[in-house]
Amino acid sequence: AHGGVDKARGDEWPKCATTFEATDLKKHKTKVTKAPLTLKETEHWFLRCDLLKEKLKAFLKTKDWKPNVVNFVKNYIDELKPRSITRDLEWGVPIPLPDAEGKVFYVWFDAPIGYISASKEWAENIKDPDAWKNYWLDQDTKLINFIGKDNIQFHAIFFPAMILGQNTPYKLVDDLPANEFLNLEGKQFSKSEGWFVDLKDLLKDFSKDQIRYYLASISPENQDSEFTFKDFQNACNNDLVGKIGNLANRTLVFCQNNATGHVPLFEMDTHDNEFLDNARALTEEIKTCYSNYHVRKATEKIIELAQLANQYFDHKKPWQDAKEPETTARMLTTIYCCLETLKMLSVVLFPLIPASAQNLWQLLGFSSPLEEHLWEDAISTPLKISQDLPKPHVLFQKIEDSTIEKHKLKLKL
Repeated sequence: AHGGVDKARGDEWPKCATTFEATDLKKHKTKVTKAPLTLKETEHWFLRCDLLKEKLKAFLKTKDWKPNVVNFVKNYIDELKPRSITRDLEWGVPIPLPDAEGKVFYVWFDAPIGYISASKEWAENIKDPDAWKNYWLDQDTKLINFIGKDNIQFHAIFFPAMILGQNTPYKLVDDLPANEFLNLEGKQFSKSEGWFVDLKDLLKDFSKDQIRYYLASISPENQDSEFTFKDFQNACNNDLVGKIGNLANRTLVFCQNNATGHVPLFEMDTHDNEFLDNARALTEEIKTCYSNYHVRKATEKIIELAQLANQYFDHKKPWQDAKEPETTARMLTTIYCCLETLKMLSVVLFPLIPASAQNLWQLLGFSSPLEEHLWEDAISTPLKISQDLPKPHVLFQKIEDSTIEKHKLKLKL
């Protein structure tokens, strides 16, 4: 136990990502047999992080990282001490020194080095052994580490310290969008306690895109968040089916029935232009969200975009305009503007739910893979007037209560 906590383990309390020495534990016992542990004298190698504190502080001052990362680093670096980089284990990478028999590298010392060595292996595999240098030895490279909060210290402090403590000018990390923890139905995920969700089981009942969308929408970017099956159902049914799917279906079916299934001619008025300007502004906000690693905010803006188009459709009442010849042009313009918004949605959805986004893209008459387009190219690709559109089909399936209950039962909820 550590600080009254029974499940702390020796050198980390995972619930809050606190690290400490194994000797700080108040009750020393093995996890498997619960037998008491014996403290023995041994020799280890250390990274002198304390001697690199000023270099690290100067490096960190140049970074505009997320508040949770900055706060963690500030608290950690003030108490920076020499860090053991070896362990007495039978497995691991052996220390390449003559007097280090039986010693292996601590995993979080050798793991970040693996980023570089993996790049070297890639270069060798493509028969260009020096190609890795174009990235790791080029200061114009942008290096981003996507991690969880329990790995902040290794990527923000220890790996930079390793680089700063030697003379080869390896690229230091530029951005560190570390997430907080994702919990499950009120508790931390735990494989040993059976408190987890099996992805293979999920994929039997739900699509990849349903799972991807929900995880993005609850991404623990600034604080811990919660996976619950009921919220998963609501997000998929309300957002994917009720907002995005509804817009796609009502627009495409109406186009088939009232515009001969082709991209129609249009005659914009002030309201139409204002609507499309607002839609384009939202796509720019979504792009900014992605650029700043705010995936959760991006999902919110995407739903806002779908809602904007649904409200526009309701306000314009194209079903009424379709009844009279003198308002047919206005009806066709409404349909065109909604098709244009669906094109925007297919692009902004692609990073989150690529299969569904590609499906929607093709329903708009495009045949090229979205992944081959740059963002701006795809957004600005015009809908072809008189383009024949495929017969519409449902993009997203509703999740039924019975399916959710089945998965909750596996957790005995």
